[in-house]
Amino acid sequence: MVNLAFDGSFIHFATSFVNAGQEAIIENAPTVIRSLIELTSYPYMMVIRETAIQCLGAMSELPHARIYPMRIQVLQAITKALDDPKRAVRLEAVKCRLAWTV
Repeated sequence: MVNLAFDGSFIHFATSFVNAGQEAIIENAPTVIRSLIELTSYPYMMVIRETAIQCLGAMSELPHARIYPMRIQVLQAITKALDDPKRAVRLEAVKCRLAWTV
């Protein structure tokens, strides 16, 4: 279980890895995806949920063999995010769901 009491540094860390350090992310894709899935329902800050969903969308471009086993869990989490009270989160959830289903 990920400790969700933080200042958003994990999301910044994950975003920079997805953009710059794909090798490390590819090796640890299941762990990173699980952590991001938990953050999609973070109750205290909309920006955390929105950025976690953006990161999951970016992760959909990693090699299929590494991310496919996590596909069902990601889509379930994104489906829940489609009912988020914040419009920005719902919009990112739609984009992410499209990225993971195509």
